Amino acid sequence: APLPLLLRSLFHGKQIPARTLWTYAGLHRDMQEADNPPRLNVFKKIQESVCLHLQWNPEALCAWPLDLDSALFAKGISHFQPQTILFFSNHAAKLGSDEKTNMLHMERAGVRVVVLPDLEAMAQGDQKLKNEAWRILQRL
Repeated sequence: APLPLLLRSLFHGKQIPARTLWTYAGLHRDMQEADNPPRLNVFKKIQESVCLHLQWNPEALCAWPLDLDSALFAKGISHFQPQTILFFSNHAAKLGSDEKTNMLHMERAGVRVVVLPDLEAMAQGDQKLKNEAWRILQRL
C-alpha cells in the first residue's frame, strides 16, 4: 500500500543507510498538528544542534514515528536501514499495542538502540535532561 504523503515526506533527501533514525511515541500525531507541539520543536532543535555543533550530516539522519501500525513502522526501518535508532523515551507514558510491538521490532532489528530522555520533560524546560541527552549524543 502506498504511504501517506506526510510519511513519504520523511524520505526526501535522506542518505540510505541512515546514520541514525530518530523516534518517539507520539511523533506521527505531533507531525499532524497545525502548529508544532513543544516536544516536536525540541526534537527538531536537537537534530539541528547535532548537525551544527557535532557536524553530523543532516541527510544521514532521519525520523520515523513510533506511533504507526507495526507494518508501517517496519517498512520505515527496512527502508532507512539505520545504524543506530535514537529513541526518546517517556517511561511514564502509556504505550499502545502498536507502539509496544514497534519497540520490540527495534530491539530485534539488530540495530543499536540508544534511549534518550523524555522530550515532554525537555520541552517543559528540564535542563538536566537536555544536558543528559546532549552528553549521550556527543558520545555517538
